[in-house]
Amino acid sequence: MQRWFEKMSNAGVTPETPWREAKGIRLRNRLAFVVGGLLIGNMPLQILFWHEAELIFYLLIGQMFIQFSTIPLNSKRQYVFSYLVFLLTPITGVAVYTVLGGSASNIPLFMLTVIMAAYFSGGNEMPRLRNIVVLLAFVTFLFLEFMSFYMEPIISFSPMYIKWLRHTIDFGMVTFAFGLTFYIAREIRKSDDEIEAERTKSEKLLLNVLPAAIAAQLKHSERVIAERYEESSVLFADIAGFTVLSSKLPPDEVVQMLDEVFREFDALAGKFGLEKIKTIGDAYMVAAGLPERRHDHCEAIFDLAIAMQKLMQQKFSKKFDGLELRIGIHSGPVVAGVIGTVKFAYDLWGDTVNTASRMESHGVTGQIHVTETVYQRLKNRHRFKERGELDIKGKGLMKTYLFEAVA
Repeated sequence: MQRWFEKMSNAGVTPETPWREAKGIRLRNRLAFVVGGLLIGNMPLQILFWHEAELIFYLLIGQMFIQFSTIPLNSKRQYVFSYLVFLLTPITGVAVYTVLGGSASNIPLFMLTVIMAAYFSGGNEMPRLRNIVVLLAFVTFLFLEFMSFYMEPIISFSPMYIKWLRHTIDFGMVTFAFGLTFYIAREIRKSDDEIEAERTKSEKLLLNVLPAAIAAQLKHSERVIAERYEESSVLFADIAGFTVLSSKLPPDEVVQMLDEVFREFDALAGKFGLEKIKTIGDAYMVAAGLPERRHDHCEAIFDLAIAMQKLMQQKFSKKFDGLELRIGIHSGPVVAGVIGTVKFAYDLWGDTVNTASRMESHGVTGQIHVTETVYQRLKNRHRFKERGELDIKGKGLMKTYLFEAVA
């Protein structure tokens, strides 16, 4: 039964139907079913008072079939016609019943439900048509309310029939209002859940692009986000042999290989509490000491470098035909901030970044290449091999050091 009701509710809704319009179509289908049910529920009263309500009985049958036609009209995508049939039928019905029997039964009050249905069952998608229907319902209500001052009802129903008819009408109005309120409340809860799910998804995506502290600033401020850090460490890592290997593999396998390696690096960076900045081709960039400042930034990023080299030697070098990692590190001041409005990114600038990049490009595969600054901070913790003075592009002669992480 539930599956049938859902199928009936979705009559006329296709994957291409805009979601706002789809909601109106579903509500019209469901309310047509409810109104048809109320009309059927009113028929026993007409049978009980058959001698005076025979005409009303036949009118109810006609209105019921017309009201139900809303569903097949929607299924044929006659949405505007469906909307008109759905609303004009009860307006006409209320007017006819009131002219026949008078307003003593409170029938004109059904115009309130018509106005509610006009707004919630697709009115936002057809505002002009909705306003015309609402105005028509309101004018008809005023006419029917004041009609009794100027004309007598065509049929004189017994007081007992009017009494029971008023009860059924009151019950019908409450049932309709309850059903509509329940539906609207459910749709609001559903919309709230969808909004919350999208907000959570957006938050997750934002945190994949930006550090948490920077993401919070971006959400609450439109100013340029930039800050200088006097103490930080930057690591660049490059996969040696990747270009040759990638030329031999299908594109999807190349991407899968990089994804697997960088996922492991991401996990290590998270473990050491460091900030991955970006990947550039097969290069990987990490920073320590920002956006949250820490005094042990150099020690932390060097521990990460050792873990990355061991991971490459123990796992990926064997799995991917002898891949090796070349790492360069330098410590010093940097400027960090968010640039761009489309595909924006958190990035670093300054001589420290350039020097760390040069350490990587002038480094040795399987080892960690560091500057004199890094060496002075770590020489009491690790044993380095002095490499001597190198002519570093853009920097001139620099004394550098190597550290070999043994798996």
